[in-house]
Amino acid sequence: MSGVRRPKGEGSYEYDEKQQRWIWKIYLNKRKYYLTSKKKSLLRDKVEQFKKKVVQKVQEKNQKKVIQENLNTTVEMWSQRWLKAAKPTIKIRTYDYYKRFLRLYIIPSIGQEPLGEVTTIMLQELLNKLATNKGVQGEYLSPGTINGIRRTMSVMFSYAVNSGIISFNPVKNTKTLRGKRSEIMVLDLSQVRQLIRTAAIGDYIYHGVKQQYDENIGMVYLRRCYYCALVVEIGSGLRQGELFGLRWSDVDLTNSKLTVRRNMQYSSEGLVFDTPKTDKERVVSLDEKTIKVLKEWQKYQNSYKNNLVGIYNNEQGLLFTNSFGKPVDVSNYINGHWKKLKKAAGIPDDFRWYDLRHTHATLLLLAGVPIKAVSERLGHSTVTQTVNTYYNLIPGLQEQAVNALETMNILGNE
Repeated sequence: MSGVRRPKGEGSYEYDEKQQRWIWKIYLNKRKYYLTSKKKSLLRDKVEQFKKKVVQKVQEKNQKKVIQENLNTTVEMWSQRWLKAAKPTIKIRTYDYYKRFLRLYIIPSIGQEPLGEVTTIMLQELLNKLATNKGVQGEYLSPGTINGIRRTMSVMFSYAVNSGIISFNPVKNTKTLRGKRSEIMVLDLSQVRQLIRTAAIGDYIYHGVKQQYDENIGMVYLRRCYYCALVVEIGSGLRQGELFGLRWSDVDLTNSKLTVRRNMQYSSEGLVFDTPKTDKERVVSLDEKTIKVLKEWQKYQNSYKNNLVGIYNNEQGLLFTNSFGKPVDVSNYINGHWKKLKKAAGIPDDFRWYDLRHTHATLLLLAGVPIKAVSERLGHSTVTQTVNTYYNLIPGLQEQAVNALETMNILGNE
């Protein structure tokens, strides 16, 4: 018997002189299979049919396995598996975001449901219930929070579809909740100047205190640090984490610009320095007065460091630190300084630090800076995001359009 061997897994064709027939044989799962035919071309057809049947049986077997896994896997079991798989691929704050919504709202409601039996109507009823009942903190959840819960479920079920566990994402046809858009608060130019003046003087720290206390050099350092941070924020519009994550190596004092390379955030794993929100670095130009404040702050910080050798250790080279050289505890700053500063400067109590970013953008737009330039400074993913956020805050846009048309004199000199 003679024949030509094929690669492993393809089987082999041989011609039997005695039987005057072509023979194809293969080993599958420790079993030997034979197919024969007088013509090799006909044998090839038989082999192809055989292979199709084998593939079909494997698929049916796998499908049964998937169905069984589906029946045995609850939403809670899948969520744990999904979180573990997703964690290395997402930012830690996103991971915390998913985990919190699962723990507080999703698992208590549908955690014990079999993954493959969760339906669209079941999830829509859950979202509707969250909208009408108070949350775990005793307050009604905002539409933004409820839509965040929906987004978490959607990502989780989508991962199950892509993994072949279920065939359809039941979140897909649920509806997002509509709600009133939260109003953005901004300061006018006079309020901004008053805020900066109050921070520069520094006596806001005694606001509401009956008796002044003696300040040590560490407390003076913090007031000067926070004053500079305020000036840079108003002059750049950075996100809070971007601002307090800045290093001196990110600042070009000669060319009056800074580069946003990272974002400082507190997470379940402690303080982390991650990439900016859009994962892209950006360069922000600074005005001359902001640069002057930065130069003065750099000089002061170096002097402070030299006076406290062995105590002050700014090993990361941060622009803004606590009095020992460590990253700023933003929560302590907000509660210990920012609230007092606002009150002393006559700024509304509900004006947030984040609203300084909105103020920066609005003042630039009111000054006629092109919206694309403002969008780039803010690090928005698209100009559309900037337009949608700030369009309603800029008065007189329609009047400007009419004035422009009148200047064009479209009808000529009639």
